[in-house]
Amino acid sequence: MQCRNTADTYGQVSILLHWLIAILVICMLIAGFVMEMDFMEDSDLGQTIKFYHVSTGFLILALMCLRLAWSLIGSLPDAAKGLSPLEAKTSKSVHWLLYALLIIMPISGYVMSASGGKEGEPLRILPFFKPEMVPNLIGRNHDLHEFGETVHLVLAWIIIVVVTLHIAAAIKH
Repeated sequence: MQCRNTADTYGQVSILLHWLIAILVICMLIAGFVMEMDFMEDSDLGQTIKFYHVSTGFLILALMCLRLAWSLIGSLPDAAKGLSPLEAKTSKSVHWLLYALLIIMPISGYVMSASGGKEGEPLRILPFFKPEMVPNLIGRNHDLHEFGETVHLVLAWIIIVVVTLHIAAAIKH
């Protein structure tokens, strides 16, 4: 198997990024809903889950940007083989919708976290990042925090639906 995509198949880089991001997204969705349970919010475990949730969100954003760049500089396999015109168009649309959702989702998480934090306080993420690498560019803003929280929750449910459709289509084909 080749590293790069061909007209017929995805290469090793695309496959690795796909499965790495897929596993991280599934873990993130589970962690996101668990950490919002009432008994978890103020617990040490809840705070630990939140810490890794935020950190993994930044990792997903970085991996999605890498995946997008890889897709744009290379070629994508022709998904239309064996599909009706409607299925081919739907497949391509869902593919790009997932890209958009998985880039917008961590950004909405950043907006929610940054606008809910203390003025000028950098975001606390994984230890190998220095705090100044992820500065709080927004500052405390209750309305923006509430908006970011709503967008983040709605996107989570949309991602669940779109990923379910993606899995169903993959099983069918």
